[in-house]
Amino acid sequence: MADLDLPGQGALRAPAEARRARGRGHRGGRAGRGAPRDARIANRTRWRPPGAPRTRSGCGGHPPEQASTPCPPHRRPSPEWAHVSRTRESGVDAPNTIRSGHPRGSRAYAGVVTTTVSSRRDARRNHERLLVEARRLFAERGIDAPLDELATRAEVGAGTVYRHFPTRDALIRELYDTGVDDLRAFTTKISQAESGWHAIEIWLEALSAWLIERPYLPAVMRRVAELDPDHRPGTELQAMADGVVARAQAEGALRPDVTAVDISVLVDMLGSLGQYGGAYLPFWRRQLAVVLDGLRARPDANALPGAALDFGEFHDMSHRKRAED
Repeated sequence: MADLDLPGQGALRAPAEARRARGRGHRGGRAGRGAPRDARIANRTRWRPPGAPRTRSGCGGHPPEQASTPCPPHRRPSPEWAHVSRTRESGVDAPNTIRSGHPRGSRAYAGVVTTTVSSRRDARRNHERLLVEARRLFAERGIDAPLDELATRAEVGAGTVYRHFPTRDALIRELYDTGVDDLRAFTTKISQAESGWHAIEIWLEALSAWLIERPYLPAVMRRVAELDPDHRPGTELQAMADGVVARAQAEGALRPDVTAVDISVLVDMLGSLGQYGGAYLPFWRRQLAVVLDGLRARPDANALPGAALDFGEFHDMSHRKRAED
C-alpha cells in the first residue's frame, strides 16, 4: 500500500510538508518551534549596549523601526467591554460589572443573578414564615413542641426547618434575639413621646401587649440564660428606662418613689395575663388602668415600702423565672 501512487497524493502531501517546514524554520524573523533551544532563547534575549534605552519589540521580533511590515494597530475593546478594561486597571469594580469580567447585562449573568436572587428571596420568606409559626406553636404548646409540627404549619419540609435552625436551641436563640430587636424599637417610640407621663403610658401598654401575645417568652429567656449566661442585652435598656422615669417625675406626673425596675415589674405582671389565653385579651386593659392610676403622683399617696431592686438583679431574676413560680 505504501508504494501506490494515487492520483492527487502529491497534492495532499504538499500542504503537510509545507506546514512541517514552516514549523522548523523561522516565522517573521523569530526561531520557530523546530529550531534549537539556544536559538529560541537568543531570539528572545537580544544583546543591548549598556545605557541604551529599551525598545519595544515590533512585529516579527524586530524593533518597530526595523520591522519589515508595519505593526497593526492595537485592538481596542468594544464599547460593551471597555468599562471592564478600565475596571481591571483601577482594581475597583464598576457598578454593573463583576470581577470575572462579565457585564451584568449579559444574558448568562442575568440568568445566574435571577436564580440566585430568587433563591435568596425564597429562603428569607421561609425563614420569616418559620419564625411566625414557631411563635404561634410555642405560645400554644411551649418551647418543647415538636419541630415536625412546625414544618407542617409553615408548609415546608422538615429539611428546610433544620437548614434554617439546625437545633431547637438555635431557634430559641433567634426568637430571643428578635425579641430584643422589638424592645429596641419600643425604646425609640417611648423616648420620642411628647411628655414623660405619655412615655410611661406607652411603656406599660405597648410592652405589656407584646408580652401577652408571647406567653412562651419566660421559657425562652430562661433557656438562653442557661445557654449563654453572659448574653445580657436587656441591660442596655436601663439608661432609657431611668431617663423616662426621671422625666416623668420632673414633670410632677409620676410619684417620686417609683423606679424603672418598678415599671418593668408591672409590665411583667401585666404581660403574664397572656397565660389565661386569647379569650382574656379584651379585658387586660382594666388592670392596665388600675396600674396607671396607682403610678400617678398624688399628695395623699402612701410611700412605697422597702427599697427598690437593682436593674441588673431584676434582669437576671427575670431570666431565671419559671412558669410555675
